[in-house]
Amino acid sequence: MILESSDSPIRYQASGGIAFIRMARPPVNALDLRMVRAVIAAFKQAADDDAVRAVVLASSVAKRFCAGLDIVGLVGKSPEQIRTLVHELYVGVSEAQYHLGIQKSTLAYCRRSISCICREL
Repeated sequence: MILESSDSPIRYQASGGIAFIRMARPPVNALDLRMVRAVIAAFKQAADDDAVRAVVLASSVAKRFCAGLDIVGLVGKSPEQIRTLVHELYVGVSEAQYHLGIQKSTLAYCRRSISCICREL
């Protein structure tokens, strides 16, 4: 299954039992609320797909994985907007990863290294 729109900050593709979630927010995949929520939705989609046995989080931006929080995007935001972003980033992503971790192996692929949360397949 492929879930993709030209304006989405992520690309999702599931094939052969593997879901690929690719961040697509050039130039450095900086995390804003839209990106964080898209990653959470993709994790949930992978968790709910019985055909998916493993998830790979990667980048579609050449030579970049993720710069982290989009600090420039925070300028002018209210404390409540910032609180929402931080909550989604830490709580929302953690809950989505936890749900995946108890069901499926999860990898974060960054050119020279791989971070892995595995379970016995």
